[in-house]
Amino acid sequence: MMTDALTTFAEGVSAATTGVVGDVMDLGVARDIGIGRQLYCVINVDVAVAGAAAGAEVQFEVVTAADAPLTSSPLVVGASAVLLGANLTPAIGPIVIPLGQVANNNAQNRRGRIYLGLRATILANGPATGLVVSAYLTDTDVVSPQGPYYPSGFTVA
Repeated sequence: MMTDALTTFAEGVSAATTGVVGDVMDLGVARDIGIGRQLYCVINVDVAVAGAAAGAEVQFEVVTAADAPLTSSPLVVGASAVLLGANLTPAIGPIVIPLGQVANNNAQNRRGRIYLGLRATILANGPATGLVVSAYLTDTDVVSPQGPYYPSGFTVA
C-alpha cells in the first residue's frame, strides 16, 4: 500500500486537545482501503509536549463513525496505550495502532459508519500543550521499525 495524501490523516497537526486529529477518510468514496490485509495507523510525534504539560495522559484512537466529526455511532477500531505527555517526543519513534477488520471491511459490516479518522483523547492533566503529530494508514508491518525518523518535509542530502 502506498502512503500518499489519501492515506494520510495528519501532517504536522496539533493533538493538544481531545478531538479529531487532521483529516477524515470517507469510506463511501475510498471503498477498498485494504480488504483482506491487516492495516495499521502509524503516528509520529513531530513536536513534543511542552514542559508544563508533561503530566498529560493521551490516548490515540482510530474511529469509524456515521459523520465526519466522528461523533455519530462511533466505533473504536484501534487504540494506543495511554501515553504520558513527558514521553511524547520525536525520540519515541512511531506509535503503531493495529486496526480491527471493521475498518477495512465492506459497508455492511461497518453498519453505516462511512468515515474513518484519528482521534486524540486527553484523559488527565490536559491539555497536551505543544503536541504536534503526523499520522498515516498503511498495510506495511511497522511493529519493529528501524530508524532514523525525520520530520515531514525533511530533505536528506
